[in-house]
Amino acid sequence: MEKKTIGVLGGMGPLATADFFKKLVLLTKAECDADHPRVLIDNNPAIPDRTAAILGRGPSPLPMLCAGVKGLAACGAGVIAIPCNTAHYYYEEIAAASPVPVLSILDEAVAAIRRQGKRRAALLATAGTYRSGIYQKAFEKGGVELVMPDAAGQEFFYHLAYQVKAGDTNYDREGLLAKLQILRNMGAECFVLGCTEIPVAFADMGVATDVIDTSLELARAALLCAGYEVKA
Repeated sequence: MEKKTIGVLGGMGPLATADFFKKLVLLTKAECDADHPRVLIDNNPAIPDRTAAILGRGPSPLPMLCAGVKGLAACGAGVIAIPCNTAHYYYEEIAAASPVPVLSILDEAVAAIRRQGKRRAALLATAGTYRSGIYQKAFEKGGVELVMPDAAGQEFFYHLAYQVKAGDTNYDREGLLAKLQILRNMGAECFVLGCTEIPVAFADMGVATDVIDTSLELARAALLCAGYEVKA
């Protein structure tokens, strides 16, 4: 299979983009530098806030998202990943605007849940992702039952994501564990980290049980689509 350059439309936020790139590197089966893929990263924090737009409180990010994928393709990207769950509210329009394939973080999350044999998954995400319904649709299509946090839980995970964006590492680990237990009691078999900032916080806190890291799954898919081997 011909190797492709991976394009990453990032900056949403920058630390999540850096974490995604690190995962690309660590997942690649390689013995030297030349075994790794070429990666083009457009780290553009100026893309309007996706949650604000979905909630009707800010401008649409769609024009800049479409321009971003076109720019990456023009620079040589053969496949594009967008390590931002909320941006996938605009996935169909972005994919239609792109001259090269754009991977879906939603599809990769559902595929990971099914590979693990799970059928009920809790969603940890931003307010925009909760409100948009994108995971509700993806789960229904994939035959996965969605477990939603209550209002207090949704606010907790939204705040956690924006702590990472702000560089605030004063996390409430005990509060997190309590929220996860509530979701387990509701029948959740795993936790979908449905915001690419949340895996950063989970790693900082050493919480890794029963998680579906959407950033990791997107990185895996990008490598495979680009023709590279992935570590087991």
